[in-house]
Amino acid sequence: FTVLYAEEKAYLDSWSFVKDNLKRRSLCERFIDHWSNVRFKEYVQWLAKELDSIAEQLSEKQKAHLESLYRWTAEYECLFWEMPYK
Repeated sequence: FTVLYAEEKAYLDSWSFVKDNLKRRSLCERFIDHWSNVRFKEYVQWLAKELDSIAEQLSEKQKAHLESLYRWTAEYECLFWEMPYK
């Protein structure tokens, strides 16, 4: 669940940034609209809420493991987004 949230949050944040900074029409508009629309944002917010609820029941060691999974996923998402530029 942590990895799913991290990945979906990365897509929401990345495509929302593109949408907010787009100066002209783009061939990526279909992707922009899909990953930055209100329904997707609500889905990511729901994931966050559910993950918070799950985490409340965990030990500190388990929470630390979730944090490492989140960071690991974020690192790979950053590497993924760097690929188009290289």
